[in-house]
Amino acid sequence: MIATDIVDGLKRFNPKAIAFWGSYGLGLNDKYTHDVDITVYVTKLPSKNSRQRLLGELSERSLNLPYGGDFFIRDKIYEITFILSKDIEKKVKSLKEGDSTVENDVAVFVYETKIIYDTGWLKLHKSKIRVYPQALFERNLKQNLLLAFRKIHHHNRALNKRKQPIWAEYVINRGINYLIRTIFALNKTYYGKDKWIENQMLKFKIKPRNFEKNITQLLKTRDMQLYKNLVKDVFDLCKKYYPKESDSVFQIDKQLQKIDAQAELRNQ
Repeated sequence: MIATDIVDGLKRFNPKAIAFWGSYGLGLNDKYTHDVDITVYVTKLPSKNSRQRLLGELSERSLNLPYGGDFFIRDKIYEITFILSKDIEKKVKSLKEGDSTVENDVAVFVYETKIIYDTGWLKLHKSKIRVYPQALFERNLKQNLLLAFRKIHHHNRALNKRKQPIWAEYVINRGINYLIRTIFALNKTYYGKDKWIENQMLKFKIKPRNFEKNITQLLKTRDMQLYKNLVKDVFDLCKKYYPKESDSVFQIDKQLQKIDAQAELRNQ
C-alpha cells in the first residue's frame, strides 16, 4: 500500500504509469529494506523546481544526501525515478529483437515492477515481454557461455604470463557473472539487479547440482580449478538442452585459442 497523497502528487506530472521497482517491485522487501523505489513514466521530464516542490510537500522531515536524486522521507526513504515512456518503448522493442544491452533496464523498470497507477500503458509493455524473446535467449546463451570459457584463458594470461594478480582476480569475478547469466538464459529469466539473483536462482529448474554452493565457494577461495569445473558443468547442461548452440560456442572458443597462440608466437 502507498499513501493516497503520494500517488495524487505524482499524478500532477500526467504520467502514463506509476510503479514500485526494486525490492517492493519484486515483492522481496523485508525488515532490512529501508527505502521505497518508485518509478514515474512520463512523456516529458518535469522541471527540477516542480519536482523539488512536490518532494518538499510530501516529506515529513528534511533529507540531505551527498548524492543526487529525487527523495523524500517519511517512515522510510522514498526515491522517485522519472523515466521517459518513449525510452522504455524503444528498449522493449530492442529487447524483443535480442538486444541484451537493454535487458537490465527493461527487467528492472518493466518486468519486475508492481503497478501503482496505470493508464494501460505499463500493462501493455509488460505483456510484450511476458515471454522471454527467442532472439535474446540465443544471444545471451552464446555470448555469456563463450565469455565464461574465455575467462579461463584470460586468467592464465593475467596470472602466469603477465604476472598481474589484480587483473586475474577481476577475471574470476567477471567469469562468475557470465556463468550466472548463462544460467539465467537457460531458465529464460531476465537478469535485473544483482541484489536479487540468489532469490531468483533458487527457483530455477535448470542449473548444475550445488550451483549456488559452488559459486559461493569460488567467491571465497578464488580456486581456478573450481571455476573450470563450473564452466564444464554449465557447458554440459547447455549441451544437454541446446546442443547446437553449445557446440558453436565451443568451436568459436577453440578458434580463438588458436589465434591467441599464433599471436604469441609471432610476438616472440
